[in-house]
Amino acid sequence: MADGSQREAARVLLLDEQDRLLLFRGADPARPDLGSWWFTPGGGLHPGETPEGGARRELFEETGLAADTLEGPVWHRVAEFDFAGEHYRQSELFFVVRVATHEVDTSGFQPLEASAIDGHRWWSLEELRTTAERVYPAALAAELDRLLAGRAPATPYEVA
Repeated sequence: MADGSQREAARVLLLDEQDRLLLFRGADPARPDLGSWWFTPGGGLHPGETPEGGARRELFEETGLAADTLEGPVWHRVAEFDFAGEHYRQSELFFVVRVATHEVDTSGFQPLEASAIDGHRWWSLEELRTTAERVYPAALAAELDRLLAGRAPATPYEVA
């Protein structure tokens, strides 16, 4: 495993009018034996990019949605993981974007994303609570429940 990088990232909790959350399913192209997992849109910030700017850019690249309004950040997480032969320690801020509906357009994927992501879907809170599939962050269902109940924090807090 290559000595990877420490990086800042922005992630988006994209919710539709039914309070369903968009997640992508992906796997490590270097380690397909590890299986797949579900995760929110987002990724690493470019040099000099703000978290808000990175969240908007990543959301557009990965879903085709140009977000006018971001809520938050609402959460912070530090994730350590191996991906594509590198080790990452990634500090992430999560923003909320709400839409009535949206037809996801993944044509803006970077080559590595295209090789790693094989699907997407909108998840209800109940589906997130009961799935046996891997979802990141691990506490996503419980934390999303707090947000949907109107308990959005004034400042981002740490999620597992």
